[in-house]
Amino acid sequence: MVNGRTASNAVIIRRYEDKIETLERQKALTVEKIAQPSESKGSFEEKLELALTFLANPWKLWETGSVQVRRMTFKLAFAGPVTHCREEGARTPEISFPFSALAGPSYQRF
Repeated sequence: MVNGRTASNAVIIRRYEDKIETLERQKALTVEKIAQPSESKGSFEEKLELALTFLANPWKLWETGSVQVRRMTFKLAFAGPVTHCREEGARTPEISFPFSALAGPSYQRF
């Protein structure tokens, strides 16, 4: 047709088909990548030592870390957000399970 309707429809259909082909290839690559076992970086002992170092002294990590490390430390140390009262200031936060378990049975909240 003169107004380009037929030609543009064929072009659009071909572009959709090309895009679908590309997405199918990406999907196949993603499925293949997921199916492959991931290689663990570092041994179990190294990971355990890192975790125990954090549990022993989270303040050290907080002081030496970047903003992202501080956020991660905060999320690992507290079970939820720290609440704030206008009259009394910050409220006592709920401590996460690892720290409450280290504190002993008198502090644990289950």
